[in-house]
Amino acid sequence: YALICWQTACIKHHYPLAFACANLDWDSRDGKEKVEEMVRECERMAVTILPPDINASRSSFTIENGCVRFGFRGLAGISEATSLAIERARAAGPFASASDAVLRMTEAGLNKNQIIILVEAGAFDSLLDRDSGERRPHLTAIIRTMTIGKKSAGPSLFDDLGTETEIDAARRSRRSSKVREQPDLASEIEAEIAAIGFRLSRHPTAQYQLLSYLIGATPVASLRTAKVD
Repeated sequence: YALICWQTACIKHHYPLAFACANLDWDSRDGKEKVEEMVRECERMAVTILPPDINASRSSFTIENGCVRFGFRGLAGISEATSLAIERARAAGPFASASDAVLRMTEAGLNKNQIIILVEAGAFDSLLDRDSGERRPHLTAIIRTMTIGKKSAGPSLFDDLGTETEIDAARRSRRSSKVREQPDLASEIEAEIAAIGFRLSRHPTAQYQLLSYLIGATPVASLRTAKVD
């Protein structure tokens, strides 16, 4: 047992990136609590965890440019089979747009709820239309109303990518609007926590992290294990 501890400590010290990636991938099989614990440990180790991305992530956690990329199977509701289906959908090339991604993933067998989980986890962030002020809740709301797997009366995302899709129409409408509705940030955070099991992206209060450390504040996550005098 002492030998295993020594070997593990050596790997963690000399190969922190590989250590973090392997542990996250293993912990993703056992539950979200262990993944969150390892992510927080990575923060202490100065190992950067990249968020899930439909064009970059794989089923497992992987090393990417000196960081660890979050794997699809670490998300709630995304199984190993679903993760591999996403990879198959991407085999023809990177997703060019949100419309392209939704179409190809649907053809690969993903349902609407699974696609929404990916959006809420931040996997579509690289394909959001920043010029129209699009955020995750905007895209989620459109996907919820889409007819997936069935023909609709009007132009549909799943009828012809040459026509304007529901996603593209909503983006065009936002660009032309002088008043842009901003989604509730709290709801966006709650959706990410539900999809991943915890908040992975930068928290709005992260700028006060050093101050909280200096004043000796106790993290909320530590309260469940804190001893009460």
